[in-house]
Formats: sequence, C-alpha cells, structure tokens
Amino acid sequence: MKKACLFLFFFWFALNLFVFSQEEDFRDPLTSLLPQDESVIEEGEIAVEEKREPLEITLQGVIWNTKMPQVIIDGKVYIEGDTIQGIDGKILKINDGIVSIFYDGAVYEERIKSVEKK
Repeated sequence: MKKACLFLFFFWFALNLFVFSQEEDFRDPLTSLLPQDESVIEEGEIAVEEKREPLEITLQGVIWNTKMPQVIIDGKVYIEGDTIQGIDGKILKINDGIVSIFYDGAVYEERIKSVEKK
C-alpha cells in the first residue's frame, strides 16, 4: 500500500512538473476581455450609443455579483427585464456599477455617481 501511494505521489508530481514546464504563452488573467471602444457596443441587434440626454432617474445601488442581479432606482428594486416606473424604460443588463436601459429606441448606460466625503 505504501509503495502504491508513493508511486502515485511521484507520478502526480512528475506529471505536474511536465505540464507546468512547457513554455507557452498564457493569457494574463487581469486583462479585460471586453471591447476597448466603449462608445459603441453591440447588444444583440441594438447598438449601445453615447447618451443623448440623461434619463430622469436616480441610480442608487447595484447588486450585480449574484444569480439574480438587482438595481435600486428611485427607491425601488428592479431586476433584468423589468420596466422602470415613470419612464417606461426596460433594464437590459446589470453589471458592476453600470446598468443598461432600453428607452425610446436607444440603449442608455447609467452609472452610479461616486459620493465624495466631506
């Protein structure tokens, strides 16, 4: 039993040494895979354009790293696909601090405003 365990350990060690000793170019895990040009991003058949006029909403919070991302707009909680009361805009995507909203034939990207401490 000891010999079998010892053999398996050395086999595993040698296999890892072989795999990690290969000289390959690995992708940097900290570089973004998203497109660098943020002015136009294709979202299905709808192009995300720079905002024409700001929407009359207050983005108060984003909960995005869950199975069901949520956003707080004007004191109400919404999920992706919901229609925002007051402007009849549809929430397309919720990301880290950014919410994509389809309103009046265009996609708007609303961001959380940073709060400065006094």
